[in-house]
Amino acid sequence: MKFACYQYPDGEPVTPEEFDARRRREPMGKSVQAYCKECSCIVFSVNAVNPGPGKLSFFRHQTPGSGIEPPACSQRRDERMQGLHPDSWDKERGKRLRTDFFKDENLGAAFCFCRNMSGNEALPVDVFKLLIQRADRRRIWEYADLPAWAVPYILLVLDDFKTTGKTGKAYGFYFKLAKPDRTSASALWLRPGECALEKRFLSNDNLMTSSRHPNPLDVSQERYRLVAGDTSWLERYPPLSPASIRQRCNG
Repeated sequence: MKFACYQYPDGEPVTPEEFDARRRREPMGKSVQAYCKECSCIVFSVNAVNPGPGKLSFFRHQTPGSGIEPPACSQRRDERMQGLHPDSWDKERGKRLRTDFFKDENLGAAFCFCRNMSGNEALPVDVFKLLIQRADRRRIWEYADLPAWAVPYILLVLDDFKTTGKTGKAYGFYFKLAKPDRTSASALWLRPGECALEKRFLSNDNLMTSSRHPNPLDVSQERYRLVAGDTSWLERYPPLSPASIRQRCNG
């Protein structure tokens, strides 16, 4: 996040450098906070003072207190996309990749992968549609050399999820792609052994331990196929058949 509100949720927009400089000049500067304009949550500056080579300054949301669910905020989700930029764009290949994604076999595998990772309750078709819409807006398909199996890994980073625990209490979680510093999205397929998909609680950012699959999850085509599993059951349940999913999601 490049800008935050100074001192108050509706305060003056400032960059991380401006925030740190103004705070140092004020007598009570250490008590001054920066706030996200969208959700009014406290954010803190990163790399604002003497950043290392190649490092950019930005604001990052604080982790909420234990058991507190943060409000929905697109800025918070955007923070997880930092470092997932492409090396270059390939528009024509992107068109073909998106078309292939919606073929029955590929669409069924992508849906099952995302659903098996998040849980049935957390990923109805409408949420899967939202992930695809956000991928469209970010032009994910046009990332040069992006393999089809890596697309669902990225899709899961594009939203927060909610489900109900065994005690009946609802809680939120999200996915984050961990990879080497100062690398682009291409690290997912060029250096997959150094990457992982993490499933974390929204309330405290801790890794979830009650996951059906390894957490963190290794990033590979083989793991993708293992998690997606047998997709033939989709055809036996018409509301979740690839044709039905395609009709609802390929808008």
